Amino acid sequence: MTDVYSEKPSYRGNADFGAPSYSIDELDPIRLELIRKEKTARRNKIIRIAVILSVLVLSFITYLYVTKVFIPDMKRKEDYRRLVNGKVKVDEVIIFGEYEWENTWRVKRMEGSKILLVHVKGVGLGSQDEINYTSPSVVADWLRNDYYEVAFGSKDKAIIVDGENGRVFYNTEDLKISYSLGPNGVVSRKVFPYIWIDTDKASK
Repeated sequence: MTDVYSEKPSYRGNADFGAPSYSIDELDPIRLELIRKEKTARRNKIIRIAVILSVLVLSFITYLYVTKVFIPDMKRKEDYRRLVNGKVKVDEVIIFGEYEWENTWRVKRMEGSKILLVHVKGVGLGSQDEINYTSPSVVADWLRNDYYEVAFGSKDKAIIVDGENGRVFYNTEDLKISYSLGPNGVVSRKVFPYIWIDTDKASK
């Protein structure tokens, strides 16, 4: 059908049902507006999903930081304060040292200003350390030197004193080495070291 005035094609609709009448030129802006609204709706949906995912990721990272770093660090500081002030008790488990995942110690004995600690979880002896596990002297030397250097900070080292067999030692009578099957079928070895703390050497 042709509009008699503009001589352009037009859509008159169905007059019987009251349908609107549009020219072809009038239909394009309407379609464009619908397309624009659909694109806006899709974009807003994508933004909402991205925001939700970002919040979830941020929450997870915050949870990991609080549980794995902040809380252990606060407990380590508090345990250090209690330790140097002699406020710990025999058999109490405390955090002492640099690594929050491998620095839990049990108070074994208290003798005046000196406190004997024994490692609770045990220190893993990996094959990469190239340690001769059958040689007590080699393991003892590794504990006194390599392990001591990486496991303790300067404040920790200031109050660690020599014990029966050096700064870090283990019970050579029963070797205190445990063997367990690792996740990949490899036998993992752990040694449970001891250290003596002298609270009189702490800067209070």
